[in-house]
Amino acid sequence: MEHFASLEITSESSRSIAIAYAYDWSIQGGKDRNPDYPDFGNDDCTNFISQAMKAGNFIEKGNGDGCEYEDTNIEWYVNYNPSPPFWCIGDTRDWEWSTSWSVPWPFRDYFAYQNAYGIVHGWTTSVSTAKYYLAPGDVVQLQFDDNGNWTTYHTMIVTSEDAYELYVTYHSNAGGYDEVDKPLSSIGLGTDNRFLLIGIIFPATNYLPIIIYNDGYLVDFHDTQSPYPEPAYKESIPIELYPAP
Repeated sequence: MEHFASLEITSESSRSIAIAYAYDWSIQGGKDRNPDYPDFGNDDCTNFISQAMKAGNFIEKGNGDGCEYEDTNIEWYVNYNPSPPFWCIGDTRDWEWSTSWSVPWPFRDYFAYQNAYGIVHGWTTSVSTAKYYLAPGDVVQLQFDDNGNWTTYHTMIVTSEDAYELYVTYHSNAGGYDEVDKPLSSIGLGTDNRFLLIGIIFPATNYLPIIIYNDGYLVDFHDTQSPYPEPAYKESIPIELYPAP
């Protein structure tokens, strides 16, 4: 049974929709891809998170420069290009996108530094610290120490939490497979990896008609302050605005 309703899209409901999208287009141990977007294979992680952010009512900005990716942190978009020029080659020649859509560092720059869509809380290796700062709908990136330069190489969305753990969902695990609600504590960091914490500030919009199935509802996640106690020691430091790519 379905019925129509009028819903005011708040930042909390936008957050919930982004999480629902992440669940809809991931499958544990599989490779679930939305055909309305390009598929970057084993490098699909940030593309997938951008899709979830778009589902969460962030508006695309920009429209391409003729062939595949445009190296820009001030635009955020992906467009189907049915007539690419003959010199545009590659498996993704039918698409145009910004690097902020598909690459971890430009994504963070666009959301947190070029716009007030996100807050970089800093880095940590502690799950309790991550829990204090983040909620479902926020983003965790992974960095590794590349001879003294911390390089961002992976993007994940927090999709669930409990009193002890954050759970992340993402594309492009080993072999390109999806991960769904993976405990953050199960991601091995070693001595040369760390979590980078990005709080997402979801937009609100006007009233919109929606279809609600089987008395479904949108989950309201805390949007500003964690309900869990502050850890005694928060292992994080400020992040410079423009670290090495």
